[in-house]
Amino acid sequence: RPLRKRLWRQVVQLKIAMQASALGLVGGPEAALRRMATKVEPGDTSNVEGQAARLYWPALLGTGFRRNPEADGANALLNYGYAVIRAMVARHLMGAGLHPGLPLHHANESNPMRLVDDLMEPFRPFVDVLVHQLLGLGSTEVDAQAKQRLGLLPAISVPVADGRSPLTLVCERWCQSLAAVYLGEARELAFPNPSSAMLRAVTASGRRRPSQGM
Repeated sequence: RPLRKRLWRQVVQLKIAMQASALGLVGGPEAALRRMATKVEPGDTSNVEGQAARLYWPALLGTGFRRNPEADGANALLNYGYAVIRAMVARHLMGAGLHPGLPLHHANESNPMRLVDDLMEPFRPFVDVLVHQLLGLGSTEVDAQAKQRLGLLPAISVPVADGRSPLTLVCERWCQSLAAVYLGEARELAFPNPSSAMLRAVTASGRRRPSQGM
């Protein structure tokens, strides 16, 4: 349990740091979220994740936005993008020999993918900034163009310490690092330094080539 709580702190810190990078990309209060990331305790017992979300969503998508998985518009776009990321994490998690139902934090026993939902958290802002861009372009529905852009997220090349890497390879290393921690071969999870440059690669991908039908 202490190990799981320590790892969950790292996951939440990375998620909030990526959210801060997302706000930095759109001119939001990046510094405030970065300060919050430093306050996460093992297990996030103070729910800094939730506090960060209350600042993050209005700053990213407007003061009238509320995250509601049952709603349409921006929420439906987020749902679709998160499903793409969730499938990517599930594939690499099981490829690393990890059981998707043995979580770090998520506790709903009726959910057989609790570890997937844990490990996808730092990848959510990649979806968020792309949805922000789609909304800015007037796309408010999960149509063919939106599905194409969101579906290509795993293949987008992002900057990492040793050059560039498809997001799916970043995810593969992330899942493998958890296996290494469990085996005693590593102490922390492996994730690139959160930066606006990583997220900028996502929005730039839509400007480099015109949309084509799948």
